[in-house]
Amino acid sequence: MEDAREHCKNKANASDLMTIKTEDENRFVLEELKSYGFPHQMMWLGIIYDTDNDALAWVDGSPIKYSNWQFKAPNMDTLALDTCVSMRLSDSVWHLSGCSDKLGFICKLRSDTNTDVEVEPLNELHQGVVPVAVLVAILIFGVLVVSLWVVYKRNAVHFRILSSLGNAYYRQENSQTTDQEGNVLITDLETNTGE
Repeated sequence: MEDAREHCKNKANASDLMTIKTEDENRFVLEELKSYGFPHQMMWLGIIYDTDNDALAWVDGSPIKYSNWQFKAPNMDTLALDTCVSMRLSDSVWHLSGCSDKLGFICKLRSDTNTDVEVEPLNELHQGVVPVAVLVAILIFGVLVVSLWVVYKRNAVHFRILSSLGNAYYRQENSQTTDQEGNVLITDLETNTGE
């Protein structure tokens, strides 16, 4: 049983062998184990022999208020130090077992662990970050606009050439072609049928 407990503690720091503290919990565990097809016939319960109180107790130190022994609880006078408790899965009846036996086990997360998340409130330093970030973004945008304007003014000729590339009309500089150009009106258009 100690190997099983050690395995549970290594898997999750806040877990230990399964405890079943109510009849409803016992029924729930049995139904879940049967539906998942738990491969073992017997499994450890998180119950140990407390030598200080000469009684069985849950591994979390709480007393056993619910039990599911077949007939009655075992006589404490007959228990040895190597006495642990297991559960038969076919009927969920509890049995005494030697603690060195190799049985199946289930790890259960302890419910007394604190799972709350503490949220630290924003202090004044964090609250000032947003306005500073907005100002920096505006400043960078302004510098970019001014830089582009300066480049445009210094290279205005190059920008005019670029803007003229988009025109569909191109004027020819050759004087011979301008004399020959003109508008022609076709008033009578016949179609050629290929004869």
